Amino acid sequence: MKILKYLALLCAVFSSVPSFSQTKLLDSLFTELKHPKDEKEKAVLLNAISAEYENEPEQMLRYARQAMEVSHKAGLKQYEADSWRNIGNANIILSKYTQALKSFTNSQSLYESLVKSDPKNNDHKDGLANVYGSIGIVCSEQNNYAKGLEYYFKALKLFRETGQEEIVAIVYNNIGDIYSTQKEYT
Repeated sequence: MKILKYLALLCAVFSSVPSFSQTKLLDSLFTELKHPKDEKEKAVLLNAISAEYENEPEQMLRYARQAMEVSHKAGLKQYEADSWRNIGNANIILSKYTQALKSFTNSQSLYESLVKSDPKNNDHKDGLANVYGSIGIVCSEQNNYAKGLEYYFKALKLFRETGQEEIVAIVYNNIGDIYSTQKEYT
């Protein structure tokens, strides 16, 4: 379960708000959600709310699904990809790895098309790298180490391209865990 520990660390790295202010932040997000200026803002807010519920995966799923529905109807691929990623993260927390993998695969498909259409957009690359890393976690938890390594190395490449050195270190740690589990110490 070391890999889940690193997933939690990865989530902490992406969280720019200390946990003690979660309620205040959620209150603010819910207030903004009452009057979004457009569907894009609504999708962004719902995804942000979803991400704040990482300790309550059922709530995380609820808001991610709402964000996905809004994003899909409005043709907002990036926010739909973010929604699928949040759904996948909630399913990892719930140890529903098959469902998580399906969600991450949906997110991967959307992000890959976004990166292909705009290869210089680092937000899309970071999103895709996160999805690759998450797929690596799922594969590792399912003891599919070869596939886990494949996705960790994909994530590593993109995180390096976008200069995310802190996350590069986390991915290397996960790679090391797989090699250690396989007793491949060299």
